[in-house]
Amino acid sequence: MGAQGSDGPGDNAVRCAYVGTGAQLIGFTLTNGNARSTTDYVSDQIDGGGAYCATNAVISNCVITGCSPGYYGHGGGVCGGVVRSSIIAGNRTPQFGGAGAYNSVLDRCNVFDNQTGFIGSGGGAYGCTVSHSTFSNNWASIGGAAYGCSIANSVIASNTSDQLGVLRSCDVRNSLIVRNVTRVWAGAAHGCTLSNCTVAFNAVQDPWMNAAGGVQDCSLVNCILYSNTTAGVLSNYYGGTYDHSLLAGDPQFANAAGDNYHLLLSSPCVDAGMNQPWMSDATDLDGMPRVLGGTVDIGCYEQARDPTLAAPSMSLPLDVPAGQTGVYPTTNTSSWIEGSKAAGVLVVARQEAGGYATNGIVQEMGGSVWSNEVHWIWTGPLDSKLFEYRCVTNAEASSTGASGTTLRVTLAGSGSPRVFLESPGHVSFAAMILRGTNNPHVFGLMWASNAANGQVEWFTAPVYPLDQWSSAPFALEPTNVFYVCGTNVYGDLACDSVVVVPQPLCDTLSWSSEVFSVCGGIPTNTVYQWQACGDLLGSEWMDFGNVRTAGVPLVSISETNAAITQRFYRIIQILP
Repeated sequence: MGAQGSDGPGDNAVRCAYVGTGAQLIGFTLTNGNARSTTDYVSDQIDGGGAYCATNAVISNCVITGCSPGYYGHGGGVCGGVVRSSIIAGNRTPQFGGAGAYNSVLDRCNVFDNQTGFIGSGGGAYGCTVSHSTFSNNWASIGGAAYGCSIANSVIASNTSDQLGVLRSCDVRNSLIVRNVTRVWAGAAHGCTLSNCTVAFNAVQDPWMNAAGGVQDCSLVNCILYSNTTAGVLSNYYGGTYDHSLLAGDPQFANAAGDNYHLLLSSPCVDAGMNQPWMSDATDLDGMPRVLGGTVDIGCYEQARDPTLAAPSMSLPLDVPAGQTGVYPTTNTSSWIEGSKAAGVLVVARQEAGGYATNGIVQEMGGSVWSNEVHWIWTGPLDSKLFEYRCVTNAEASSTGASGTTLRVTLAGSGSPRVFLESPGHVSFAAMILRGTNNPHVFGLMWASNAANGQVEWFTAPVYPLDQWSSAPFALEPTNVFYVCGTNVYGDLACDSVVVVPQPLCDTLSWSSEVFSVCGGIPTNTVYQWQACGDLLGSEWMDFGNVRTAGVPLVSISETNAAITQRFYRIIQILP
C-alpha cells in the first residue's frame, strides 16, 4: 500500500502521513510527500515531507522516498518518531538539514541517496539516534551522512560532503566508516566522539588548511585509522585526542579490497583496546560479544574467526558440587567455547536442577561420539554439546602405528542456524558436509566458510518447515574452523561453528580386530555404548556394562568379533 503527497512544497502542499501520538504506521510506501512552505516556522507544518510523527509514534517496514519538507523545514523523509526496518531514500530538503530524517530514532534502517539544500547539514540524518543501520550515497554541505547524531553498530559508506566530514558533531560506536569523500576538512568525521570504530579509505579532495582524510578534531578510543588520504596523500588524522587507537600501520584486515574489515588473529588490534563500562552487554558490528578473550579489540569487529584456536579441553575431570563453580585450565591461551574465546580456562558450574553450564552456557549433555567405520554421522541431540572422533581400526594401526593421530571435531551446537555434520564414505575423512538447520529464525542466503583457506559456499536457507537441511561440501582440513552462518529475523549475523583438531592416540595399546582409543580427561559418570550400523533412530544403543566413575585418562575398547565390521561407538555422560 502507498500514500502520495501533492502540489509540491508550497503553502497547499500535502505530506504523505501524519502519525499521531502513540500510533503505528506499518508496511506502507510514502512517496512524493511535501510539507507546507509557510513562514510561521511551526514544525508540524513545515517539517517531515514524507511523515511527521507525534509523541511515541512508530513507523516500521515502510519505504519513504521522493519527499521534501517546506522551504524552511527539516526532515525530507521523516520528522520525529521511531522508524524501524525501513528504507529512507531519495528525499530532499530545499535549504536546511536532515534530508532523510530529522529528530528521529532509526533502528535497522537503510538510508541512502538523500540530499540537503546548499546550506543544509545531515544528508542522511540530523539530530537522530541511530542503530544497526546503513548510510550510503547521501550528500550535505556539512555532514553528508549525519549531523548531531548518536550512532551505534552501523555502516557509513560512500557518502559525500562539501566540508567538515560526512559525520559532523556525532557520537559513534562500533561502526564502520569507509570510502566517504569530503571536499575540504575531514573525509570521514569532524568534531565527533568515536569509540571502537574502523575508519578506512576515506578522502579529502582539496588539501586546503591541514585537512585530514580520516578524522579531524575528534576524540577517539579503540579506533582504527587506515589508508585515509588528502589529495592522494596519506593523512589519517589532524588534531583531537586518541587513546588505544591504531593511527598508523597495517591493521591486517581479512580482505580490505573485498570490503572485509574483520581482523586476522595476527592483527596488532586484537586484545589491544581499553575496556569501557558500556561494553558489558554490548556487541560488535557482527552482533558478537564486544569483549572476547578478556580485552576488547580495536575497531568495529572482535576477532573470533581464527583457524588456529583449538577446541576446548578439560585437564581435570568434571566433578563440581551442586550449585558451585569449578575453573579448569586449558593448554590454549584462547579456546573455542560455544563459538567464543575464553582466556585459558573453562568455567564449569553444576546446576541445581541437573546439567552443567560451561562459560555460562548450559550443557544438558556432554561427552564424545566415536565411530570405527567408514561412514560416520552426528547422532546426538541437536541441543547437546558432543564431540566426534574418528577412530582407528586394526588395518589402519598397522600403517599409522599406535602413536598416530585421530581427528576430533567439536560442534558448538548452540547457534541459529545450528550445524549438522556428515562424512559420506571416506575412511581418511577427506571431506565432510556442513548443513544449516531448518528453523524459522534464519532466512535468505546462508553460507558456510572454511577458515583455513577462505573457501566460502553459499546456499539458500531452507523454507521452514518444508526442507530439513541445506548443505555445502568441504575438504576436512587437519586443523580448522568451519562456520555456518545466516541472517536472523532481527537482521543480525547468526552463526554456529565446527572446530577440527588433531587428537593424539595413546601409545600403549594392544591392537585387536577393532580398537579405538583417545587420551584425555573424560568426565566422570560415563557409560560406553555401541550400535550396529543401520537405522540409528530405530535401533537401541547397547551398553558395554563398564560405567566409569573416576577420571581415568585412557579409554580403550577392543572388539574381537571380526564379523562385526561396522559399528557406532559413543560415550555418554550420566548426569547425577
